[in-house]
Amino acid sequence: MTNSVTLYGLTTKQGTQTNVSPFAWKTAVDLGLLRIPYTWDGKTFEEIRTSFEAETGVKGILVPAIKTSDGWVYDSFKIAQHLDNGTLFPDGEAAARKIDEWADSDLRAAIMPLLVPWLYQAQAPTSQAWFLKIKLGGDQAKIDMLCQAVLDAQYVDAQAANVRSKLQSIEEKLRDAPFLAGERAGHADASVWGWYASTRAISIQGLDIDDIWRHESLPRVAAWVDAVQKAAGVTLALP
Repeated sequence: MTNSVTLYGLTTKQGTQTNVSPFAWKTAVDLGLLRIPYTWDGKTFEEIRTSFEAETGVKGILVPAIKTSDGWVYDSFKIAQHLDNGTLFPDGEAAARKIDEWADSDLRAAIMPLLVPWLYQAQAPTSQAWFLKIKLGGDQAKIDMLCQAVLDAQYVDAQAANVRSKLQSIEEKLRDAPFLAGERAGHADASVWGWYASTRAISIQGLDIDDIWRHESLPRVAAWVDAVQKAAGVTLALP
């Protein structure tokens, strides 16, 4: 696939085009590495579960999503498999999936206490309701607790330190090669960089995202985030 595609992802409010989905950022990096031009179309949580689902005819569709001659493909790893021309998995799909699963479990769990309160509050009320239902099972008390927690500077510092501790494994892996996929960037890099990109949008008083990804304890990670962005040619559109 070399023609331009439309990449459907997640935004905070209808009509805005900021990408806040780590998973859509993964696909944006893959498209950039493959030099496939794309148009970004951001959907809110409410739109994904209503108008976008109706438009696609795919119940339960997720973002990122792209439309192909074979129909809709969604899930960043499946999209990578569909797009791959032999360059996205230089170490093989199994190695890339291992990093992808780590990013979506260990790293995600560390980032979510910081990302979720900001993401919830950044949305319009109708989309907040969908977010609460889909992501937290409608537990208003839990989201209220998370939003209150990030007002505590010590809590924020502790969460940032936890994310840095998870990134130590990436710091060590980068001793062997400039990219997680090896000598050139691939989907393994997109898998982690997507989480970096989504955290860049977070706005919490007292939190500097550079204190996580560009901390003095993570010099290789700091160089890597720039190298991946350069390799993929992506631009961070922040709110």
